[in-house]
Amino acid sequence: MTKLEKQTIQRKTRRDKGLCIYCGKEAIKGKSYCVTHWLQNIKSAKKSHFENRQKRLLYYKKNRLKKMAEGRCPKCGVTKNHEADGDSLYCSNCQAGIHKHYYS
Repeated sequence: MTKLEKQTIQRKTRRDKGLCIYCGKEAIKGKSYCVTHWLQNIKSAKKSHFENRQKRLLYYKKNRLKKMAEGRCPKCGVTKNHEADGDSLYCSNCQAGIHKHYYS
């Protein structure tokens, strides 16, 4: 059994018992971490969020331009109907403020 498999089994058993998956202390109700590790995870997630801001913005810009090149609405991704939408950048639903919950 490899080290990764042992670690996976150990974390699963700790999670099932309601203990922190890292240290084995009492976990927060509904979470898999103790207070210390939960706060560490929040701190590292915020740091990662700010460090990857430019990367994320470039990703969204690339997808938006791709949708526009394909003749779709850059907000919701629906294929635009040029008769109903005219020469507008957005579809008629996005122009009216009606946004789809699930983008295509």
